[in-house]
Amino acid sequence: TLSGIVRDAQGGVLPGVTVTASGPALIGGPRSAVTGEAGGYSFQLPPGTYAVSYELAGFAPLKREGIAVQVARTARVDVELGVG
Repeated sequence: TLSGIVRDAQGGVLPGVTVTASGPALIGGPRSAVTGEAGGYSFQLPPGTYAVSYELAGFAPLKREGIAVQVARTARVDVELGVG
């Protein structure tokens, strides 16, 4: 599992952020989700190394690379988006 919370620079949660996970372990291409009311997102992913991008209108896009997802573990990636 890969999960986390997206916040703005003031620490407020950001609903509506498009989060996309990509990596060689994903058969069929990247997977996307949209953060909920509490700014959270979650993916069920096969073990592997992933790049995760975050996009929301009005904010600078962000990409995190080299995120390791292991069997029976939750990889937590909380991020902060700056104004674009």
